Amino acid sequence: MSLFTVLVRENSDADAEPRLLGRYLSREEAIAACKRRVDESLAELYTLGMSAETLFQHFSLFGEEAFVAGQSFSSWDYARAQSATLVGASATPDSLS
Repeated sequence: MSLFTVLVRENSDADAEPRLLGRYLSREEAIAACKRRVDESLAELYTLGMSAETLFQHFSLFGEEAFVAGQSFSSWDYARAQSATLVGASATPDSLS
């Protein structure tokens, strides 16, 4: 049985060793864990009125990159897409006028 290891690295400290987030039985579960961690990081960094680009910039400086050891999943690509989704979801009709 093969386990998929998910690690997390602080974007603010390039020299820091990644820490273990967990081990999962499938690649899909491991990637879902990465996505949850990125979503949590974005939610912690988001403030009302922030643009998607600003949110992504904050993520790249202060967020946490989650990755599956030996697998191709980009927290950066996911965070960029989720930044737009989060900002769009928080917009109300009044804030768009």
